[in-house]
Amino acid sequence: MNRRYKQLTAQQRYQIEAYLKSGMTCQFIASQLRVSKSTITRELQRNRTKTGKYHAATAQTYTEERKERYGRIRRFKH
Repeated sequence: MNRRYKQLTAQQRYQIEAYLKSGMTCQFIASQLRVSKSTITRELQRNRTKTGKYHAATAQTYTEERKERYGRIRRFKH
């Protein structure tokens, strides 16, 4: 079985932030966005601020920085 993984969009991150402010659970948020619960928990772990809060704009910035830093094709010479 081949699975296609997609990254969360900025719009989904803003939805996550709104649901969290409303007090919704990760399970509920995942069902609304039609993604795995582990996707939501991983998103929250990776992109929380130093104070432990989740902000969509900050999360998007962190994601773009990681993508830029690690997105290059790495070639190793023998």
